[in-house]
Amino acid sequence: MPVMLLPYSALVAAIVWRIPSLWKAPLTRFALLWLGLVVVLVSASGTQLPHYVLYSTPALFVLYGQVIGELKSRVWALPGLVLPLGLFVILSNSTAWPRPTHPRDVEQLLLLADLIVQWKDHLSWALGALCVLALALVVWRRLPLEARLIGLGGIQLALVTLILLPLLASARQAPLKHAALVAREAGAEVVSQGVRMPSFSFYRGAITREQAPRPGQWVLISVQRLPELTALGIPLSIKATGPGWRLIALTASSGI
Repeated sequence: MPVMLLPYSALVAAIVWRIPSLWKAPLTRFALLWLGLVVVLVSASGTQLPHYVLYSTPALFVLYGQVIGELKSRVWALPGLVLPLGLFVILSNSTAWPRPTHPRDVEQLLLLADLIVQWKDHLSWALGALCVLALALVVWRRLPLEARLIGLGGIQLALVTLILLPLLASARQAPLKHAALVAREAGAEVVSQGVRMPSFSFYRGAITREQAPRPGQWVLISVQRLPELTALGIPLSIKATGPGWRLIALTASSGI
């Protein structure tokens, strides 16, 4: 929850501290009940997905509006530095990256690392500029807390929409899009095994059915299912690769 609420996470502590006074007014009492209900339901849920916390944000922002006028210290804006500085450290220092063990995750990380190398100059300049701007917003003494938080929110929006999401989307979708275009240009009949990727069908412009491949077909197959395919002794060729999957063409003269 604190990560999802960046850069306003610290204000939650101010709300908790002022619950007795906030409970006295009907509007803020309603907001507290709303927030409490969401926290209870999410805590009791068997699937605690990150976006569940968004259901509490309308109530939170009502409460933010009630307490922010009483807050003056720049300390309340410090969480706004977490994402820009954290992203800068992670992208510039490979030792800070996770060490996955699943083959699919390893391949995904390698693709992401390759993209970071390709975009290194642009990423360095963009992240460096946003980090400097974020630090300036926190350090500037005469700036009201409200302006600091709005500015830090804008910086975080820029980081997520202009850097983080394009980077992750390219790492995940670019290989799949390339594979789909290769299959479409070849006019191949493609099936899938152990892979469910609707975007592959979207890029290819045709439905990809999940079934065992026949001679002459191409198959989008999970790397975990590759031994089953190779054990059949069918001549094949790899047309495209991606994290956790391969696009393979089976020779038409082969039989299954």
